[in-house]
Amino acid sequence: MPCFNEIVESSSSVAEFSTWKGVQLDVPDSIELSNKSAKVEVSTEACISAEDAMDHIETSLSDIRFDFTSNSTRSGVIPLVSSHSSGESILGALSGNATISIITPSISLPYIYPTLLQLVSEQKKCVLHTPTYNLSQNLLVTQNPFHNLSIVKDTGCAMIFSSSPQESHDMTIVAHLLAGVLSRPVIHSYNGVSSQQQYYKVQLQSKDKLRKMERNCSSSSAKELFEEFNEFNGLNSKQYSPFEFVGSLTATKLIVALNTSCQIIDELKDSLSNNPSFGLLLVRVYRPWDVQLFLNKIPSSIKEIFVHQSSNVFSDVAGSLYQSSRKRRISTHQFDSIVEIQNFSVSPRNSLAVELFDFEDESVTKLFGDKDFTLFQRNNVYRAHGSSKWTIMNGEQSIVPSEAHLICCDGISLKYNDTLSSLEQNGVVVIRQSEGTSINEISQNTKEILIEKQANLILISHSEQFENIIIGTLSGHCNLNYSVAASDISSWLDSIESNEVNLFPSNELTSLTNSSLISQNSKTKTQISQMDDDSRRIQLSWRFMFPESYKTESTLKPGSKGIHQVFLTKWVRLTPESYDRNVFHMEMDISNTDLSYDIGDALGVYGKNNEHDVNQFISRYGLDPTELISFYNSDTEQNYIRTLQQLLIQDVDLFGRPTKRFYANLAQFATELSQQNKLNDLGDSTGAEEFRARAAESVTIAEVLEEFSSVKLSGHELVTLVGPIKPRHYSIASSMNAHPDSVHLLVVDHTWVTPKGVLRRGQCTRYLQGLREGASLSVSVKPSVMKLPVDNETPIVMSGLGTGMAPFRAFIQERIFQAQQGEKIGEMVLYFGSRSSKQEYLYGEELEAYLATGMLTHMGLAFSRDQAHKVYIQHKISEDSDLLWELLHEKKGHFYLCGPTWPAGDVQTAISTIFAEQGNFSTQKADKQIQQMKSQERYVLEVY
Repeated sequence: MPCFNEIVESSSSVAEFSTWKGVQLDVPDSIELSNKSAKVEVSTEACISAEDAMDHIETSLSDIRFDFTSNSTRSGVIPLVSSHSSGESILGALSGNATISIITPSISLPYIYPTLLQLVSEQKKCVLHTPTYNLSQNLLVTQNPFHNLSIVKDTGCAMIFSSSPQESHDMTIVAHLLAGVLSRPVIHSYNGVSSQQQYYKVQLQSKDKLRKMERNCSSSSAKELFEEFNEFNGLNSKQYSPFEFVGSLTATKLIVALNTSCQIIDELKDSLSNNPSFGLLLVRVYRPWDVQLFLNKIPSSIKEIFVHQSSNVFSDVAGSLYQSSRKRRISTHQFDSIVEIQNFSVSPRNSLAVELFDFEDESVTKLFGDKDFTLFQRNNVYRAHGSSKWTIMNGEQSIVPSEAHLICCDGISLKYNDTLSSLEQNGVVVIRQSEGTSINEISQNTKEILIEKQANLILISHSEQFENIIIGTLSGHCNLNYSVAASDISSWLDSIESNEVNLFPSNELTSLTNSSLISQNSKTKTQISQMDDDSRRIQLSWRFMFPESYKTESTLKPGSKGIHQVFLTKWVRLTPESYDRNVFHMEMDISNTDLSYDIGDALGVYGKNNEHDVNQFISRYGLDPTELISFYNSDTEQNYIRTLQQLLIQDVDLFGRPTKRFYANLAQFATELSQQNKLNDLGDSTGAEEFRARAAESVTIAEVLEEFSSVKLSGHELVTLVGPIKPRHYSIASSMNAHPDSVHLLVVDHTWVTPKGVLRRGQCTRYLQGLREGASLSVSVKPSVMKLPVDNETPIVMSGLGTGMAPFRAFIQERIFQAQQGEKIGEMVLYFGSRSSKQEYLYGEELEAYLATGMLTHMGLAFSRDQAHKVYIQHKISEDSDLLWELLHEKKGHFYLCGPTWPAGDVQTAISTIFAEQGNFSTQKADKQIQQMKSQERYVLEVY
């Protein structure tokens, strides 16, 4: 067995490893680099995820790496699709005696079951990393953390488990050693959620040492391998063993479970200290199962054993006890829930959590990577999957709390609905405001959270102050003074909306006890917007004359992170020209972009104002369309220059609805007292009734500017005062697997009549309706709640009304793609509703073809005006009572509804009635069944 503390003999590996994954590691500065061997210690520590730690091992030990997950972005990894032919790729790779590793979620294990049997019989070695939880793109996990592991437990493969990132790192090494010793596949199971979510300090082994260990690994029996566990521990100050006992050696009751991280096992570990009569035995090496090692770990005082049923080790435990030579008989029980363990009390988890929203990886690892700060040396730094939202704990916990005591964010983050969604009652919100990050908009949802949770606010100006507040809060060594107390939050929001307070109030900043936080506004560069007209013209000239110095470029439109330029390749009207509803289908080419989307996602389209309407406004308002306006884009860190006409067409929401803040700001420019007073009234509660009436009439900003004639804005003032055009989101109507180079939309030209009889039209749909093939669009992707089940064999019932059909077209395409790859797919039922089958049967020919080929199990079509009496989608649902009971209740299928809000209640009543009749339930129990489906994310609504 090679020594795990031996030194590296390659100086280049040290230099390479010191900045691994972008994290500066603790490599000594005094290394002498020469052609001779360098004697240095290379055990390094980094704050990274378990997935990254395992990836480091695999890049060294594996010749070929496969990945069955759908979201892998790691270089050098070959993606595989779960199908019954997937094993051929694995067998082919092993035919040349290559060392391979495979990342396969538990849902993929049945597809490679025959391959595993063949690999065992041919004594082929490989390592399979299997997430204990199955993880999807939006963090949906399977209900059973041991999903499908029972399928492969008797294949002859070795099976090991890990419960922490450090252990996942180390067990990845052990898995390769075990595969080499036993000449068979090794399945390494770990927590798939935390492997991507949570960042920990992990001791990383060097790549040279890993390769040397693999070369020195020789064949031995399983017995000898377990002895090498002890040598491994001695060389690395570890305490790993195939079976790990935790608790008092005088315990009389023993709990046996697999060594993985899930809520029930984590709660057992947390509560063990308060239950001295209980011990816990964790199974780290499940296969091969060593009977004698298991029995040796059971203290002689044990009288009862409780086996975690989902761990699926009861037969192994019972068989081992049968072979035991103990005189005293040990009674055995199974349990699913901790409450089934008699006399075992669960300890409450009183963790304090702090969330950091929109923080970069490097800033967090730098902030909490200090070895001297012991609070963060334990497993308490988490990261939300697919975002830059961090949760930091004040103690070692395996489960992230659902609520945060303190949330830190930039001022601009308050415009997002989910920034404060996890704030606890009377929690604290720390808002950093500086150049480019001031509060410029607070979403309605955020306002409601602040009021409902009675939040306390702290306003700061420097990032360093974040550190003091966070560390002080978690360690309990500070008292916070609030800029805005909970009792004043409502009035503060009103002041912000009416623009009565400075958005960056330097005199209202908080201070920490013994550590004063003194506010100083950031030294901002002089912007062109702050100059007089002559200076502004001079600066604009300089930017044209010296573009390199000012980072000035010629571009179609300012670029921003996540925004892509795509080209329209197809535009087809789906309803007749004579029909009063214009519904059309669009396809856009994305082949030359890095845009990607998932099933259920929405596409945000950045519409443009109508050029004719803009020119008319400019003419009536007396502006110069060729006036040059400069502005700074903080996303791209570049200055942009546009003519006023270009800005009003492409960027400025000239025909949007004015807010109260806009009215209040506009009042400052009014020269007539009566108009100034009226604008002020509209900007606060005095004119609330008229403000609502104007909103009902969809009065536009352009109309307001022309109405109040004493307000004369310059082009620059107009652009500054009016906000940007916001994207309009449409459900994507295609599967990227089926259409890898395009994205499809289903859109209706949105028109309405106001209470006063004025015909209005949606800005973005008007823009899209006027596009034709070859036109370019600016788009972005937004996640949605409309997601397919993780298990492809789960039945789905889809209900789409009008353009609500869009996500279900994507669902059907994705399921058909899966079937074409050899996968089994569950039943698909579609209910579609519109006015007329002749005029508004959207994608009718496609749907009929799917039904004819059996891809669609059943369709229920509700065309409300095709007959004398109205037929709606809920009526068609009620007609299929037997089918829906089978799919939704007995087979645990998923139900989806997309479209307008009005039928949602009737549809739920129809399904509730089916449950009540088919299951002989009471109305209350049937409703409870639907609520349970919603909590399990099996009853999903996307209504508008």
